[in-house]
Amino acid sequence: MRLYIGNLPFAIRTNEFREWLTLAGFTISEVSLVREHRTGKSRGFAFVEIKTHEILDQVRHRLDGKDLLGRRVVVGIAHPRRLRKRTQRNDQEWGAPQRKELLAS
Repeated sequence: MRLYIGNLPFAIRTNEFREWLTLAGFTISEVSLVREHRTGKSRGFAFVEIKTHEILDQVRHRLDGKDLLGRRVVVGIAHPRRLRKRTQRNDQEWGAPQRKELLAS
């Protein structure tokens, strides 16, 4: 089971975030701090893997709205990713070669 934890400070590192969760009294099996592909900077949210529903509910109730380095953390249940249809706009955002560039090669 996964939790979404948002509104994280952009400067936080994975080990600092894991330590904050541990200090709050939780043993977390996996932490995925989401980063920007191009720059490597934090995007301000993470996903946390929790083993049981009981712990999941405890984490949600104890950490939602808590302060972390001056930011109020938001905690919710993570939903599976939806597949997005590939569009020209998506390709432009991620730097994929444009059709004209491919034809010119």
